[in-house]
Amino acid sequence: MRKISQFFISALVAGLTTLNTAQAAPTEKEWTLLVFLNGHNNLDSFGFKDVNEMEKIGSSDQVNIVVQWASLANRKTKRLYVTRDNDTSKVSSLALEESNPVDMGDYRSLIEFVRWGAENFPAKKIFVDVWNHGSGWHNLKALRDGIGISDISNDDLTGNKITTIELGAAMEEISRIIGKKVEVYGSDACLMGMAEVAAEMSESANYFIGSQELEPGDGWPYDRFLGPLVANPSMNGADLGKIMVREYVASYNNVGDLTLSMMDLNQLPEVEAAVQGLSRAIRALPKSGIKAVGRAIQETQDFFYSDYKDAGHFAAKLSGYGITQFDRRAADDLKQALDRMVVANATSPNYSRSTGVSFWIPGETYQYSAHSQAYSELKFHKRTGWGDTLKAILF
Repeated sequence: MRKISQFFISALVAGLTTLNTAQAAPTEKEWTLLVFLNGHNNLDSFGFKDVNEMEKIGSSDQVNIVVQWASLANRKTKRLYVTRDNDTSKVSSLALEESNPVDMGDYRSLIEFVRWGAENFPAKKIFVDVWNHGSGWHNLKALRDGIGISDISNDDLTGNKITTIELGAAMEEISRIIGKKVEVYGSDACLMGMAEVAAEMSESANYFIGSQELEPGDGWPYDRFLGPLVANPSMNGADLGKIMVREYVASYNNVGDLTLSMMDLNQLPEVEAAVQGLSRAIRALPKSGIKAVGRAIQETQDFFYSDYKDAGHFAAKLSGYGITQFDRRAADDLKQALDRMVVANATSPNYSRSTGVSFWIPGETYQYSAHSQAYSELKFHKRTGWGDTLKAILF
């Protein structure tokens, strides 16, 4: 990338108004938001709008807002330090670096951006935001509105995307580089609010934000949560997540297919232990009981992909279904563990049964067969054996 001098960046970070002969060290702030904004697709125009939403607030003396913005329209990738500006007809924030298109579907590009951002804009709490199309954990391309989508951060220029496992590997390396867990990881993308995605980074981040359902093209309302953050930068990840979740749904006037939730990843081991217990209870059932579980799956809240089911609703269905010889405590334990993990959850009225976390729960054998091999490689399956339980239900 074409770069502005390190001295200039240091001066900017330090908030200097005049240039000195000695290089200023970057000043550690409370928060740095690092947005990996992949506009190499049909969402490009929304990227422009979202950067303008960030500019409504701008960075402050305690909050850095930094964006790697790849635009299909101008075929440039820029690294922006976002400053306040109310002109929504243009992006006026300073481009600290600019280059020909970067492959935003390469997880190493995400690692490099966060490394650069954390080094030049250090903070006590780091928020990593991956902005693009999303497809949950699925790794097979599916057409949506005529566009082939899988995993996250699909780059139409290169044909690459970041797989669920690569995203976890990126977050692990990022955590190593910054010497601590990322405070918040968020996917401003569709369908990413899944235990399977969260599990890949459970040792690398404290909190995880994602939508169980599709997101509208405009995605998150950046000004509506950055404003409170700049006003109160001492808040932690959970505090910020509660605001984000609430304001996301409110920004669309509660109209549409809206879901957003935050998970406390430090509670995920408890959920995984409960999944193991539920698996034992299901697999101990006679055939008649297994068939009843299958019927409960069909009645569970699903999302754009019918094999993405709400985990809490599924547990509640099993608990209240009256399945002969089924240990209801296993379903209740899972529901309670999920409730403890979900810090915040908001939905539009038509998704009132959504409790904040999706699991892969295919109700048809063809769905299982299409994805089972890839699923076996995920941490969530390796730690819970959930894929084996699904096989026992379906076959």
